[in-house]
Amino acid sequence: MSDRRVHGLPVDLDEVSRALNETRILRLALNVLYDNLSSDIVDGPVEDVFCKIHDHLSEAETSALVRFGLAEHYVIIRPISPARPPEPAAMKEIAAAIRTLEEHGMLVQSPDARNRD
Repeated sequence: MSDRRVHGLPVDLDEVSRALNETRILRLALNVLYDNLSSDIVDGPVEDVFCKIHDHLSEAETSALVRFGLAEHYVIIRPISPARPPEPAAMKEIAAAIRTLEEHGMLVQSPDARNRD
């Protein structure tokens, strides 16, 4: 048995998935495109378009979470935009905060999240 402190309640991942179903594939496609295009292509106007798409998806996800009532029960961590990642110092702070939430059992992950690339 682990001595890890768990303070979070169980979460119905299907409920969250239903709320984000409309944007899930678009978010995945955006990340795949950004990660697989050469830096020569992803620059200037193309990068601006990626940022606009990311912002649009974030707004749609927030609206869906509110519409499904999930925003009242959960704190959702927004995905980091691959086109506009935080500065290294901010990334360290974000990583430390996420580690702290994980140590307290407050993060919800799909059962296969650790098996993905």
